[in-house]
Amino acid sequence: MPALPAQALASFVLFDLTITLAVTQLVGLLFTRIGQPRVVGEIIAGVLLGPTLLGPALWPHFAAPAFLHCPSSREC
Repeated sequence: MPALPAQALASFVLFDLTITLAVTQLVGLLFTRIGQPRVVGEIIAGVLLGPTLLGPALWPHFAAPAFLHCPSSREC
């Protein structure tokens, strides 16, 4: 995959931050309305936005760098 130009990368990061902040605020507000602590809602939003749920749906071709993968259980 080719590298992104600096301007495209900066706009991509700002877009991600905007989405993250908006969703955590909304889910936090929802949790306070149902009587739960706001921080619990913010944590749930982080899990939903992270690679566990939306990550593979939004970035199907993304792969972690090779040095993060363990080739076999004996080498880890």
